[in-house]
Amino acid sequence: MSRATGPVVRVTRELRRRRVFQTAGVYIVGAWLVMQVADVLFPAWGLPDAALNVLLFAALLCFPLALVFGWFYDITSRGIVRTRRAGPGETDTALGLKQSDYIILSALALIAAVVVVDAVRGIATITPASDVSDAEPDGFRIEAPENSIAVLPFTNISADPSNEAFCDGISEEILHKLGEFGDLHVIARTSSFAFKNSDYRIPRIAAILGVRYLLQGSVRRSGNKLRISAQLVDRSGAQRWSDRFDRELQDIFDLQTEIADIVATTVVPKIDPRHDAVYEPNVAAYQRFLVGRDLLHGRQVEAARAELARAIELDPAFAEAQAEYAIAMGMWNPDREMLEDARRAIEEALRLRPGLPRALAARGLLLSDTDPVRAEALLREVIAADPTMADAINWLASSLTLLGKHDEALEWRQRGIRIDPLHPANTSNLAGGYLVRGAVDEAERILLRYNQQPNPSLMVVIDTARFYRRIGRLPEALEYLRRAANLPDAVNSYPAFSHFQLAGMWAMLGDFRAAEEWAARGRATEPAVGSLEWTMWVRMHVEPAAWIGDYAGAIDRFDAISGARDAARLSCDYGYLLAMVGEYMNAIDWLSGSEGEVAGCAKSQHDADLALAWAYIQLGQSGPAESILFEMNQAFGEKEQAGRLHRSDDLYHYALTSLLLDEPDAALERLQRAIDAGWREYYLHRHDPRWSALWDDPRYVSMMQWVKADIDRQASSVQPEL
Repeated sequence: MSRATGPVVRVTRELRRRRVFQTAGVYIVGAWLVMQVADVLFPAWGLPDAALNVLLFAALLCFPLALVFGWFYDITSRGIVRTRRAGPGETDTALGLKQSDYIILSALALIAAVVVVDAVRGIATITPASDVSDAEPDGFRIEAPENSIAVLPFTNISADPSNEAFCDGISEEILHKLGEFGDLHVIARTSSFAFKNSDYRIPRIAAILGVRYLLQGSVRRSGNKLRISAQLVDRSGAQRWSDRFDRELQDIFDLQTEIADIVATTVVPKIDPRHDAVYEPNVAAYQRFLVGRDLLHGRQVEAARAELARAIELDPAFAEAQAEYAIAMGMWNPDREMLEDARRAIEEALRLRPGLPRALAARGLLLSDTDPVRAEALLREVIAADPTMADAINWLASSLTLLGKHDEALEWRQRGIRIDPLHPANTSNLAGGYLVRGAVDEAERILLRYNQQPNPSLMVVIDTARFYRRIGRLPEALEYLRRAANLPDAVNSYPAFSHFQLAGMWAMLGDFRAAEEWAARGRATEPAVGSLEWTMWVRMHVEPAAWIGDYAGAIDRFDAISGARDAARLSCDYGYLLAMVGEYMNAIDWLSGSEGEVAGCAKSQHDADLALAWAYIQLGQSGPAESILFEMNQAFGEKEQAGRLHRSDDLYHYALTSLLLDEPDAALERLQRAIDAGWREYYLHRHDPRWSALWDDPRYVSMMQWVKADIDRQASSVQPEL
């Protein structure tokens, strides 16, 4: 039988003779070993999967170079030699290298070096966003408390995506049970769940949260069968404990306690787990409760109310569901009927479980606006019973603020941020508390830490932009507003809100074309009348005219939108414009409440108060004007004495108050302080008639020229994205 001599066979034989297959095998094994080492070391260095992908891509690019090398050359004990030619009568003696070989080898080495250098650069660009040392802003370190732990949301590996809330609930229940151990510092749910579905590595998460240990796991559910895998790792990513549990669904309550006990005693061996007997709810009710609680955490309040109501229907004796339902009913400006439902649920929860902290916290929430004194007492009781309840700490701080106990409120917010580092409301409030005290670096540190998470709250991102706007760092303010506009909440739920913020930022930078473009985008779709989005939608019709001093045109736009003038949050905006255009009697009617107080509005209370005082002054009614201005002046003075008058917008309003009180020297001194603190709203206020008394004052002119020049300098470094 004749041997095949086709081209494929001949090429294969030549490849084998030239040891190309051997070279390829060695290269593949070597590349595999490098990838294995990188897979171990990269997580320890805080590098994400993207870094491994860069390395793999580089290895693939270099593979053809290895094949070319294997075809032409061999590596022997005498070094690199040229592969001998094939042919009759030729010896096996290796051929020495010619000048052309050195050129080829140099070219191969150069190409390989370019690929390697490019890969290193690619990995280096990933490092600042992912490396543990750069997980926080420069100069910022969180000292992780001893025995601190965060519970990451367990991954749903079931076929049914609807089990997501069930998996989150298991994680949260384990978190709560760990919180019962006084020797553990447990990070609250809001912060640890911020990394759900992210590709952040363990070292980076640990650095952002400031913890030494993390618990992670997965849940597979099939009917009533559960398989839960759990793993405890330290902040470097090294495993400290892991196990797998196969149980029935009805055993879930015991299993959660078992995992919490194992984890607690692994972190702190001296812990002696002891648990009081607790009520085990109907499993179906428990699943509804988990879904409702998850929706409430995501501020999907209406859907949360429905799920929690169903949980109560399935198991009326489920006290925790009653308490959570009360909180859901008490959120988002509830009407009288909702408040009554909340109170009934609180009473029932406390009847079922006397002293239940979550039920008492719900009662404190309901009282925080109407009776902050009682709310304070209740919430202190709650926190004494459950020191890890971040919501209660936030509500207590809000009550203390209403009572004028600002220093104590700040202390509580600092405590809350240690328990729940990424709690959105507490983050914004704490940063605001630092800013009014002039602690700009501390405020920035808190906001930047929050914004490192993969899915930050829209409101906190916008608050970060407002922070930079208030301190006069306009490009950074614009950067965060751009980020906010691309967040899922902005795209899906609040496009008008985010577009309005961007429009105002471009107007502040003096680019009114870009401002109008963003306002036009926000006006494209009319939201539901009366909603926050509708309020922003109306303002995007009105404000672009006011920004350029066309107050009459802004009023015309207001009048053209049905119901806009009469909307509670917009009535003082309308009154403000009337005062600016000179319709003072109408302005007073719109700005005054039934008892002479300014109605609630979208603008700041200071803006409305000063517009009302201006209208009284122009009508010669000095009594009502002085009453408003003296009260404002006293309030600003008290804040100043308390060391809480450092925000640029507050200082600006203080200056305008002084001017309307006919104190031009004091007004200019306070205006300069506002500028020093970061006030940069020259383009928005240059047409304001209330400053007309100083328009010819050289001191005022000099200040405004400096502010305009600084704004223009900053504006030159950014470009509109339209």
